[in-house]
Amino acid sequence: RNPEVDALLDEARNTLDIEKKKTIYKKLHEILADDAPYTYLWTLTNYAAYNRKLRRVSIHPTRFFTYVKDWYIVEEGSD
Repeated sequence: RNPEVDALLDEARNTLDIEKKKTIYKKLHEILADDAPYTYLWTLTNYAAYNRKLRRVSIHPTRFFTYVKDWYIVEEGSD
């Protein structure tokens, strides 16, 4: 946690002046950029699809096959 960030967030929430908010958020962005432990430079594109015969399909956004052990296939026409 960063007490300066917390204070600036509180100040921004309680400020109605748009120009003052811009100044506060600019300062917040500077602090967060300086304090960032790492920056994502790229990410993989994931695609998902499933067949109607599959049941209990749950695809987690970052751990793609986490719940694959729970999937099962049903015969056509039976549920």
